[in-house]
Amino acid sequence: MSITLVKETRGVRGKGNKDKKVEFLAIPENAPRPENLINEILELVGQNQQDLWERFILGFNEYAYQAIADPIAAYIDSSWDDEKVKAFRGTVNQFAKLMGKDREEIAEKLLAEMNAGA
Repeated sequence: MSITLVKETRGVRGKGNKDKKVEFLAIPENAPRPENLINEILELVGQNQQDLWERFILGFNEYAYQAIADPIAAYIDSSWDDEKVKAFRGTVNQFAKLMGKDREEIAEKLLAEMNAGA
C-alpha cells in the first residue's frame, strides 16, 4: 500500500468538549495520489466496499458542508486564481489566530484593504 496514514490529534466536537482531544489515523492532506487509487483505497478499508461507500458519503457530505459553512468563502472573488484564494485564506486564518479575532471580521477588513489598494 502506498497510502501512508499518520496520527492526528483534534479537539472533540460538541458542547462541553472544549479540552477533550482524540487521536486517530488520517491520510495527510498533502499525500500524493496513488497510481491505483481505487485499489489503494479499498486496501485501506480491508476490501470492504460497503465501508468504502459509507466513508465516501461522510467525506462527500462534510466537504459539501464545509464549502457552504466556510466563513471565508463569502469574501472570495470568483475571478481570483487558486493561488490568490489560497493566499487570502491563509492570511485570514493566520491573522485571526494571531489576533484572536473572528475569521469573518478579518476577511472583511482584508478584502476592504485589498479593494482600497486596487
